[in-house]
Amino acid sequence: MAGMMRKMMMMRRIATWWRPRMTRETPGVRRGYMNSGQFLVRVGTVIAGRAARSVVKAHLRGVPEARRTLVLLGGAGVIVGTSMVAGMVYYVTHLERCSFTGRLRFMPSSHEWEMSFAKELYKTQLTAWEQDGVTLLSDTDARKQRVAKICKDLVCAVPLVERALGKNIAFAKEDHLRFDITLVEDASTHNANVLSNGHIFVYTGLLDLCGDGAKGDARLAAVLGHEIAHALLRHPGERLGGCHLLLATHSLFSFVASALIPDELFDVLHAPAIIQLESLQLRLLDAVLALPNSRQQEFEADFLGVMLSSAARYDPKQVPPLWLELAEREAHHRESTPEIFATHPDWQRRSERLREWQEAAVALSKGELEILLPQTTSTFPPPPANTYPRTPRPPASTPQPPHSQHS
Repeated sequence: MAGMMRKMMMMRRIATWWRPRMTRETPGVRRGYMNSGQFLVRVGTVIAGRAARSVVKAHLRGVPEARRTLVLLGGAGVIVGTSMVAGMVYYVTHLERCSFTGRLRFMPSSHEWEMSFAKELYKTQLTAWEQDGVTLLSDTDARKQRVAKICKDLVCAVPLVERALGKNIAFAKEDHLRFDITLVEDASTHNANVLSNGHIFVYTGLLDLCGDGAKGDARLAAVLGHEIAHALLRHPGERLGGCHLLLATHSLFSFVASALIPDELFDVLHAPAIIQLESLQLRLLDAVLALPNSRQQEFEADFLGVMLSSAARYDPKQVPPLWLELAEREAHHRESTPEIFATHPDWQRRSERLREWQEAAVALSKGELEILLPQTTSTFPPPPANTYPRTPRPPASTPQPPHSQHS
């Protein structure tokens, strides 16, 4: 047992730990906050599995080896079967349909818990930036005012998009969901991220990439619309639920495997080998359980985001070229990852999908409220019959009606 404990401590010290993305919310948050609990669970299941094996062997001392093996296999089968039945019941009872696409999804957390988690994550991020000396731009900075204005335009466009698509974005009606902006001085990062409570982190590198003028505003609106869509559709909360499901499944398999591995084999395995096997299992489970939903969420956010920016009168034709430019930058700075192991769909595919939605987006940008989802994609179910008249929106000089959300 002491040798096993030493091996677990070695795993923590010497491993370059492969960590799956626990949530898309803020990559800048220090990994320890997101993974310390995960690491303890993963190591704990291995220790528990070995301890269970030791208890069974001690209880069956003097029993033939073949019979002890049968007892271990039978016990493992009972544990796996019981856990899977209980897990399936829990999973099925926490399924709900996304109000926007009708997609069934696993949502074990409440709105309140997601808001609380986002608040804590926001505090952690600010602390990390303060320790690293990162500059956050003030509300009086012209760049932040530009981002805030575009964000407000997008949020005010939500009712128009709902009416045009004949779909209800129920979570958009929550009064406690606000869209606030934190603009980070970081020219090397061309990105934006959103928390469950609607707080958006924008990096100045994204503003430089998008450029100035009407074209730059349209490109920036597409990215901000994408992030706002994630929050409106509760994607951060959904991904947290998926991470919990992944960790629970992985822990079950790790416990059983640790209990069944013969002592002779476990003792000769070095820490790096144990790490590689355990991480490979987690990565495969991630590819099967979590990543397909993650990529689907990106398509949903792409679609709703471009509709929001179009309804806010930003040029939707600027979006596909921006996605292709981001693809080129990613290919230049990162090694290519097979899509099955990627959190996001391929940029080329996303750009092609956006071109499929171009006609609907252009119609919406012209104030035509009767638009149809394109039938060439299987991403979303066919739209309901739409009876809204093609009524032009008020001219730009007419104030927009008040909206319950604001930035």
